[in-house]
Amino acid sequence: MNNRMNVVKCCEVVDQLCEDAGKMANALKRLLGESIKDFSEEYKPAGDWIRSDQGSAHGWMYKGEAGSFPIMEKNKRKKDPAGWLSYQIILYGDGIPLVEGPVDGEMLPYEPTLHISFWRYDIYFKGGYNISFPMKKDWPLPEIKDERLLYWEKSEESEINEWTFSLRLLDMDSENTLQKSVIAPIVALLLRKEVKEALPDDLKGLIRYKDKILDSGDKTVVVVPAGLKTDPL
Repeated sequence: MNNRMNVVKCCEVVDQLCEDAGKMANALKRLLGESIKDFSEEYKPAGDWIRSDQGSAHGWMYKGEAGSFPIMEKNKRKKDPAGWLSYQIILYGDGIPLVEGPVDGEMLPYEPTLHISFWRYDIYFKGGYNISFPMKKDWPLPEIKDERLLYWEKSEESEINEWTFSLRLLDMDSENTLQKSVIAPIVALLLRKEVKEALPDDLKGLIRYKDKILDSGDKTVVVVPAGLKTDPL
């Protein structure tokens, strides 16, 4: 196969990935809607899904999409959402977490990723809130709980504890996997289960994180490749 034919094949693969990502997004929305009863003692819906998508600068390529669903605390009179449950499907671009490369100081994109978050804002790509790497300098860096949950404790800016966990997108290969790797952890975290109970070691597709100090002195978050153990900074 010559290089020109390889280009055609690559475009076909990307097109299939985009189609699969759209199907996954629809499945996630449906499954999450079905799971509301499982955390209904704590939260209730506060509105409808909001969708945001991300394309390349020239508009030819699809980088990913996000969906956000508002929920409010059940026993409070406040009408505003307590937070937003969100998915962020990323095929490539700055939403892909970074991993250390073979050259000292080198940082490389990991692989297509599914981020699941509970934030005070909905995910919006065009100038709004979304997870990206390296993390924005004007954002507080998260605490990394048990290498698997990015966690921002509530503060003056946020009335809720915010969190994100990440999964290898290509491992999310069935609705059964989505149920076990996405929906069940969401419910467990909203019900304040321990992190390792909500996100067990054998969870399919789970991405682990660690802190990393860059050559510039800035601190960021990077992926721990499967099978490796972290050393504390």
